[in-house]
Amino acid sequence: MHHNSQSNNFKYHVLRIGRINYCNGCFANRIFLALLLPIYLLFLAENLNPVIVIAIVVYSLFQIGLSYAMAITGRQFMQIISGVYTAIYLLVAHFLLLFKPINFDISGTTLFALIIVSILPQFTMYLWKIGTSQDFKYPKIKLLIRLSFVHGYLAAILLTRHDFYIGLAAILATSMLFILTRQISSWKTNNGEPTNTEWRKTSVRKQFAIIKNSFVVRPRSSKSLLLDTTAETKGIEACCCCEFLCCCCQLG
Repeated sequence: MHHNSQSNNFKYHVLRIGRINYCNGCFANRIFLALLLPIYLLFLAENLNPVIVIAIVVYSLFQIGLSYAMAITGRQFMQIISGVYTAIYLLVAHFLLLFKPINFDISGTTLFALIIVSILPQFTMYLWKIGTSQDFKYPKIKLLIRLSFVHGYLAAILLTRHDFYIGLAAILATSMLFILTRQISSWKTNNGEPTNTEWRKTSVRKQFAIIKNSFVVRPRSSKSLLLDTTAETKGIEACCCCEFLCCCCQLG
């Protein structure tokens, strides 16, 4: 919805980088995966295999180069290769963070506090949107908020090393709360979704069905992969959702 340039709030959900519009969630994920996570992995993981180090560095350079190319050309390409590479990268990263000895011993209490601090800005923003029925109109700040939220997930993964059940519970609880508050805050802004009155009249079963349907991944047309540099004035879809693994960029 917000990724369509016809939406009144489109400009609040994207950042213009060169000739392409990046949605805040996708761009935050790309920054974290390509720049921040490699640094964390290299500093945290103990005695990394040189092959893994090279693979991490290559992934980082690949994503940076791909982002630069898309910003220059205004097109999305190599999405399948990028998605497969990212999937493998994430599997390796999770394995290293969960099972590889790390150089720094971080207590469970500290990690739990980091989770709370990291996710608080995201939920505060959604609660503000729910309370005011207005969208959050600062995309750059929204980008920083999403980056903070992703760090909360990183802390939750590290917490799982200390206690599997507490860490898993933290991830599941945060994810469900994120989905619900995000969806409700979107409806409260009244941008093509059910109004507050319609939402209250909807049965609980239908409410959950609506939430479920909002996360169904639908194939994107080939036309949507080519971005018109004047799309903001022509009114066509002009948002770059860069990774098929980006599950939390919508309505950001």
